[in-house]
Amino acid sequence: MSLFSLFSLTLSKNWDSILYKVSKENRFDVYKEETWKIIQTL
Repeated sequence: MSLFSLFSLTLSKNWDSILYKVSKENRFDVYKEETWKIIQTL
């Protein structure tokens, strides 16, 4: 499995919660922060 597909899979699992946080707080930095956390856990 490539890193990208692994990343995509992980991202899709967390995507709902990320989108919820972003829409709730309306802050793009939250999205970036959450995405970075996911990248770091790979």
